[in-house]
Amino acid sequence: MNNYKEPKKNPFAGIFTIKNLITGVLFAVALKLFSSRTADYDLFGHLKTGEMLLNDFGLLKKEIFSFTASDAYVVNHEWLSQMLLAYLHKLFGATGLIVMKISVGMASAFTLYRIITSKTKNIIVLPLVFLLAVQALSRGFLFRPQIFSYLYLLILAYLFATYDEKGKYFYIVPGIFLFWVNMHGAFVAGLAFLFLFLVSKTVDFYKVSGKGFYKSKEFLTLAAICFLSLMITLLNPYGIKLYSYIAYEMSLGISRQYITEWQPFTFAMREMPFFITLIIYIASLIFSKERVTLKDLLIPMSAAALGLTSVRHTPIFAIMAAGVISDRLGYIADTLRVGNNAQDTYSPAERYTKIFLTLVIVLFLYISTGPGLPDKRAIYLEGDPYPVDTVNFIRVNGLKGKLWLPHNYGMYAIYYLYPDTKVSIDGRWATVYPKELMQDAMDFSFSDDIKKKFRILQKYRPQMLMVEHDNNINDWLLKSNIFRLIYRGKVVNLYTWKNYELPKTLTAPKQEEYYSLK
Repeated sequence: MNNYKEPKKNPFAGIFTIKNLITGVLFAVALKLFSSRTADYDLFGHLKTGEMLLNDFGLLKKEIFSFTASDAYVVNHEWLSQMLLAYLHKLFGATGLIVMKISVGMASAFTLYRIITSKTKNIIVLPLVFLLAVQALSRGFLFRPQIFSYLYLLILAYLFATYDEKGKYFYIVPGIFLFWVNMHGAFVAGLAFLFLFLVSKTVDFYKVSGKGFYKSKEFLTLAAICFLSLMITLLNPYGIKLYSYIAYEMSLGISRQYITEWQPFTFAMREMPFFITLIIYIASLIFSKERVTLKDLLIPMSAAALGLTSVRHTPIFAIMAAGVISDRLGYIADTLRVGNNAQDTYSPAERYTKIFLTLVIVLFLYISTGPGLPDKRAIYLEGDPYPVDTVNFIRVNGLKGKLWLPHNYGMYAIYYLYPDTKVSIDGRWATVYPKELMQDAMDFSFSDDIKKKFRILQKYRPQMLMVEHDNNINDWLLKSNIFRLIYRGKVVNLYTWKNYELPKTLTAPKQEEYYSLK
């Protein structure tokens, strides 16, 4: 009698492999990076505008939030994103915004993963490219409409990377642009990359078919998709005017002079992922023995040029270069026979590696979603200084009128003080305000010329002034017989003209260590 029993198979053997655990670590790290709950200044303006769009069911083409550009024509290229943000906030509070941001982030991470794995399965190249790209993306992954552009760019990059194998999916491109054009102005970058892709493929078609390439079905289909994508971007509330506005904003020298995210690349620490990725991209082209195609150069180098001229565009390069870097590094790694052995074994080293990777996943998941966070359902105002107490002071005491303030505080003030108070300027910047006003606002904040600042106040005649503590006009205002200090806030001082009528008693707002949006 045969008593032999076949050993039981481990049902989890195919799940807890080194490759799968590495993938789990990558997505856990992505979740950590994309789950930041810190607000930025623009969120509040997006919410207020979205609320008004939902309530009135109409676009705000005339300026209503400021006293300096009243009734000016407004090009709001983010209106659909703002409606979505406001709707989620209305239904679910800050939780809805957090879930949306994390969902878009993880969809972006998944698309990035698919781009890389479409080019290489190497377990060394995969985490290297993935983590560099995710780190570059995370610096701009805020509660802002631009996160939708990152996702759309990644989808486009995936379609580029897999075109030769999965060209049938390219038919969705016009549909992407139909939404994108109404959600964020970076659709123009996507459109530019799409036509660069068409140029590179046209060269390939010519090499294969000669002068008659333009008669081929594949070329005609691709050209038709690109043309339809261009035409479909005109389906926005502003039509062709949207393009002229974007061209105007891109050409503004004052933005590069004063707005941090519009300034050119420097070797600041937060910009290092972009620089490292650029070096790896160039090195991969040099040391890989594969033939360099026009597509490998044209699209990533154009994205690199955008990143070098403006740091807000550095994530775009990480997106558009990921496929090329993965392909080239994968080829080099295969040639050197490094990182291809991902078989599941039962050696002690393999077992300890699995335990370590599992602990890393648990750690990052805990940091991202665990009880260590003060309140998982809130968005915090801790990343940048906010004039929270000063805005509360204005609200509590029912102060109304025209408020001059630094541009980065404008959207926060609009959210809490409109319609009783109108601001001088805010983060919408070129969307609303003329260049002369933008320059006056920057001169008031940064110029050393006190007389010039006083002339600016005389020019616009605000009733209240919100002045940062390091502004050199504070001393002059305190000694002036024209203005009076009515509140000394944590971030700014609040002044009024002496003839401004105040309540008989002024109430100080409740002071808190930090504030949150719930």
